[in-house]
Amino acid sequence: MDLLVELGRVSGLPVIIQGLGGRNKVDAPGADWGVALEFLERARTAGSAVYSLLLARPFDRPFTLAAGTTLYEGVPAWDRVISPAAADRERLLRDPDVRHAMRDAVEHPNRDPDRGSTLPPPHWDVLFVGSVSRPELDPYVGRSVLDIAKEQGVAPADAMIDLALDDDLQTQFRWITETDEWMTAVREAQHNPHMIIGTSDGGAHLGRDDGSDYSTYFLRRWVLDLGEWTLEQGVRQLTSVPAAILGFADRGVVRTGNWADLVVFDPEELRRPGRKELVHDLPGGTGRFQAYPNGIRATIVNGVPIVLDGTLTGRRPGRVVSPL
Repeated sequence: MDLLVELGRVSGLPVIIQGLGGRNKVDAPGADWGVALEFLERARTAGSAVYSLLLARPFDRPFTLAAGTTLYEGVPAWDRVISPAAADRERLLRDPDVRHAMRDAVEHPNRDPDRGSTLPPPHWDVLFVGSVSRPELDPYVGRSVLDIAKEQGVAPADAMIDLALDDDLQTQFRWITETDEWMTAVREAQHNPHMIIGTSDGGAHLGRDDGSDYSTYFLRRWVLDLGEWTLEQGVRQLTSVPAAILGFADRGVVRTGNWADLVVFDPEELRRPGRKELVHDLPGGTGRFQAYPNGIRATIVNGVPIVLDGTLTGRRPGRVVSPL
């Protein structure tokens, strides 16, 4: 923190980090908003312009047991069975001894870094059934694993694994962390002038959660549904505010003489992504998750449509930008 403050003071430039203000990484240093506020106020007093990107939407990380997932790296009993590299997964999930080891393991993850990953696993109350391949299992879609387990009178681990086995492991589960605690933290943080609505991990988590739908979620949930901002204010938070901080004086505002970078959307139809899927379009066939929102009509770059009704036009008028 001291280095960031000094970096901003000496350079005279904005310093942009990420990770402050939310409750996504509850075990991470600085996750406490009170600590973050003290740091940001110290930076301001020192004349250092420090900002943090704020992921104003919860984690939304889909996975199937057929493909495996790395979300349980901090739970060895699970990771050895459902990591993408695991073999003979279905047989192991049916093995009584393996199931016994897995049954209560999520509630007791590894917290010792000397013994391996301490990645916190998804909690049962925020792990939902996103989709199923068998029609008879449709009644489970949209419900949390905890809710299903209570209805069946079984441990959540058994409810999840049995559902997946009944669906040939094709059930898509979605870890969506929109808890009351998260909502309270992000509601306050997004109004702080040091926070920028956005996300960036440099592509670190494309196989888990692309994060590209942060702007759609912000407009739909915080602006249109909850009324934390007017529509005009919400658009400003996504456009002219970050442009001004970065020194892009000719972008972020619609006016004569500016570059015509525009997103055309229908507020009445704008929806959070109802569909997320793994696509293999990166070099070497590497997969990444892609979200599909509704209500976005066009993306225009420098006056040229590059996406119309969800379809790429093949035109590439973009230019490298730099502060004026």
